[in-house]
Amino acid sequence: MQILIFLIMNIIVPPSTSLQIDFGKEKDGQDWRIVDDGVMGGLSKGYLDFTENTVTFKGSVSLENNGGFTSFRSPYQSFDLSAYEKIIIRLKAEGQQLAFTMSTDRRWYLPYFKKQIEVKNNEWEVIELPLNEFKAYRVGQNLGYPLDKENAAKVIRMGFITDSKKASSFEATIDYVRFE
Repeated sequence: MQILIFLIMNIIVPPSTSLQIDFGKEKDGQDWRIVDDGVMGGLSKGYLDFTENTVTFKGSVSLENNGGFTSFRSPYQSFDLSAYEKIIIRLKAEGQQLAFTMSTDRRWYLPYFKKQIEVKNNEWEVIELPLNEFKAYRVGQNLGYPLDKENAAKVIRMGFITDSKKASSFEATIDYVRFE
């Protein structure tokens, strides 16, 4: 009987083919945190404001004391993203260019993967980021090689980072991040 129920559930209601992080109060992302360049002496500051359905990541980027970034990151956990082809993000942003990052190691000086997000000036958008367009970086330097299935299976942290290396204020409101 259990096998029959399992078969019916998988035929009538197929397993989900996507992973979604839905931001907002009482939703996903409550354990994501700000990481500023202050960890290296910089003076940039990021802040979070959760609404019912979104999170606003805002603040200011400073280039003083070798600064230049602030980020909004997930906690360390295992994300096997090897079955997915793209990331779909619904957001609006202004003031700074953003990028989406994925780390495969806790050590900050080892390569991570990044893709810039092309955003319009504070208009809601649904953006698709193909996973094969993410490139490896180490301490801000593009290493040139793409995210492959092996590294996609080992992602332990993901997030958003200001990516323009210019001093200014910024605001980004994020609804969801979905992997398909």
